[in-house]
Amino acid sequence: MKFRKNKKGFSLTEILIAVGTLAIGMIFIAGIFPAGILFTSKATERTIAAEAASEAFAKVKLLAEDPCCPIFASYFETDQTFQFSEVVDFFRTRYFSLEPLKPSVFAYPSTEKVPDDLKQYYWYAHGRRVGDSVQVTVFIYRKTAQTTAIAYPGTAPFDVDGSADNEITIMDEDINVFSVGETIIGYRDSGRYRIMDINDNVLILDKNWQGGDRFWAIPESIKQYFRCIGVYQKIMGF
Repeated sequence: MKFRKNKKGFSLTEILIAVGTLAIGMIFIAGIFPAGILFTSKATERTIAAEAASEAFAKVKLLAEDPCCPIFASYFETDQTFQFSEVVDFFRTRYFSLEPLKPSVFAYPSTEKVPDDLKQYYWYAHGRRVGDSVQVTVFIYRKTAQTTAIAYPGTAPFDVDGSADNEITIMDEDINVFSVGETIIGYRDSGRYRIMDINDNVLILDKNWQGGDRFWAIPESIKQYFRCIGVYQKIMGF
């Protein structure tokens, strides 16, 4: 007795369904990779930002205790937030005939093994006297474009036209400077406020405003070359 071999294979319809199912699965899998890369990048930035902030606090303490810079003695009012680098340079140049701080002081890492033009992370500090201690606020930046116009990033003061609960009104010409998710620092309380929404020239914050008639924020000129990746605060004794 002879048996005929069954040579029947897959039909074209079955192949198309299988390929389509596989393609849809690959699309979903491919969509995961960009998100994974983004989250990994953000996690790396936050880790480095925390390390840079720790180094910044250490440098602030060293510079503030330098005999050439009696920075926190009695020069500032308790409720006034000041820019650390400007005050240090003021004492160094006016009273001790020293040069201003070098931009490399504000770069991370501080090792000389890495050339300054290759360093991507920078910090900038504010201070506010609280009794015998100082509340130090540190902004951590990452360089996004090469520039020789700005030695290191910083902040600028902005005026508050009015406030109510968690909303502050600012000047019309300043509104394009800010974006949702950005952090600003109150001038009077040195508090951190996060912008949750923007309505015309009104900034809606994450908590009630107690920062007074001014606040510190990152100006547009800085945002062209640097991106703020973290804001840290610490009470320090000197």
